[in-house]
Amino acid sequence: MPTAPRRSPAGRLGILLVLPLAPAFIAVLRFILPYYQSTENADVVRDVTAHQGSMNAVIWLGFLASLTLPVAAVLAARPFAVLAPRLTTVAEFLLVPAYLCLSWLVVGDAILLRGVRSSVDTATIGTFFTGLHPVADLAVGIFVVGHVLGTVLLGVAAIRTRAVPLWAAVALTVCQPVHLIALVVLGSPTLDLIGWGLNAVAFGVIAVTIVRTSEA
Repeated sequence: MPTAPRRSPAGRLGILLVLPLAPAFIAVLRFILPYYQSTENADVVRDVTAHQGSMNAVIWLGFLASLTLPVAAVLAARPFAVLAPRLTTVAEFLLVPAYLCLSWLVVGDAILLRGVRSSVDTATIGTFFTGLHPVADLAVGIFVVGHVLGTVLLGVAAIRTRAVPLWAAVALTVCQPVHLIALVVLGSPTLDLIGWGLNAVAFGVIAVTIVRTSEA
């Protein structure tokens, strides 16, 4: 791998923190999300009403993730860009817009909690939450497709280049399919935590690789 310019201690610390923490925020968010297994609006409102503290934490975690994940996605591509340029470029074109759209999901959750705290009727809250604006629906679609497919492609680039240990590359490749299975098939917050946790671990390994390369 080509040697990168030396970074300042603050720059190295930023990389070591941002890369693993960004997906870790989502890992915790998915695990504590009050309405994880709810499909009907009435059930969603009921769950949020019963767990308003957890919902407030979800919104803060989502906010932190929306700030850090786009940056983490750009940084995570660094070790693979030279040896697998096409795969890495496609992965970035999927990942960065996807993570930029995450803030729309956070806004929906914030509106949901505000409605519950303001004692707005369930039907109205549900309308605002699920029918906020067509742009919100588009953002959700971009996020779902982009972050799953983009992470898989980045993992394949990691496997091909051997720029990080193979186990970390495999973890990066499978982490989002695990998340998708947890969400769509099994409805398991615990498995979702594992999926996003694998993402955090893999990004942490990438961060260490970037820092070590810059110090070589």
